[in-house]
Formats: sequence, structure tokens, C-alpha cells
Amino acid sequence: MATLLTACNNTFEAELLKGRLESEGIPCVLQGETMNLVYGGISAMPINILVREEDLEKALELIKNDNTED
Repeated sequence: MATLLTACNNTFEAELLKGRLESEGIPCVLQGETMNLVYGGISAMPINILVREEDLEKALELIKNDNTED
């Protein structure tokens, strides 16, 4: 079953995170990407990143580590 990892404000940010997760072997799904594009990519329609429940901890750790490396 898929669970919400995070929400992104635009397609670029969502695709970047998707690529990062998949490069670490964490499959994910973008939810709301089409609606975001319909509204011109503005942050009024967030794009949800969904991962498998069993990958949630690993994905959260990856995001946390990426944010602390900046």
C-alpha cells in the first residue's frame, strides 16, 4: 500500500525527488502532477509523492540526509 512521503510545490521539484528516490531503489508515484500542470505549475495544487509503506523510513532518512548536506 502506498503512503504519503511529502508534497512538492511544482513538477520540477517532484520529478527531482522522484529521480533521487528511484536512484536509491525506492519506487514512488507522483499524485496530482497533471492537475498542477493544468493550473500552470503554480503551488495551488501540490504534487504528492507516494512510496510503499515498507520504504517510508528509508525515504524519510534519504530526504533528511539530503537536506542536511546543503
